[in-house]
Amino acid sequence: MKNSEHELIVSTLILFLFCNLIIFFFILETLRFLGFTPENLMIAMGLALIIAGGFGYLIAKHAIAFSVSTHMMLRKLTKNILHELNIPVSTIKGNVHLLKRKEENETSLKRLERIEKASDSLIELYEELEYVIKKEIKAVEKEEIDLDKFIEERVELFDGVNEEIEIIKDLEPTTITTDLQGLKHAVDNLISNAIKYNNNKGSVIITLKDKKLFIQDSGIGIEADKIAYIFNRYYQEDKTKQGEGIGLSLVKSFCDENKVEIKIVSNKESGTTFILDFSTVL
Repeated sequence: MKNSEHELIVSTLILFLFCNLIIFFFILETLRFLGFTPENLMIAMGLALIIAGGFGYLIAKHAIAFSVSTHMMLRKLTKNILHELNIPVSTIKGNVHLLKRKEENETSLKRLERIEKASDSLIELYEELEYVIKKEIKAVEKEEIDLDKFIEERVELFDGVNEEIEIIKDLEPTTITTDLQGLKHAVDNLISNAIKYNNNKGSVIITLKDKKLFIQDSGIGIEADKIAYIFNRYYQEDKTKQGEGIGLSLVKSFCDENKVEIKIVSNKESGTTFILDFSTVL
């Protein structure tokens, strides 16, 4: 790979120099033919710019040829792997389901449940890879969902994560059309952060009203001068907390791509509230 990149750089540089020489000799010969005057110089320069534009296109096409072919190869390979991965995982889940219906031994049932959970994790990875590919080629399909029911399902995933944190829900029936996988990233990260950066025996209040989603924690809040940076990738206000600092950047990315307005209200008295306004979705 490194040799190919080196060869591409060298060949592009040679092509660039060769094109410059041609343009230089073109200007020189044009002036010899027309005679050297300011007007003729402008004509020669104008024609040279047109030629340079054509050469520039050829150089650019040559320079990106390697990355384009590599990109297409990786995309094709990833699609093939995803297709092949889906078949055995679906087979495992189907057979585990059949075995569970016939199995009565408690130990064996627990083992089958572990296999089923592992299969579910593989399916989640499959869906995540598929989503990344679709985003890359701008082929993510939006779908209509019941936002209130969706949030109920996501909250269930956090049951038992921190038993000292109480999650309170007040969800108004709401239907929206959006990117489902991106919404999962956004909601999961906001709920996870509300639990992670909360006080002991605190609470997370999730409210859905008038197509606005409020996720409020009872933590110490975010300092005003740091709010502007929290959506930056890899930024972490508290370095002692586990995480990579990319969660909120995913939230912001989802909101920007789906025209969802996001706001933050934070202070030491009432904690931090993230507000996602889905009424702005087209």
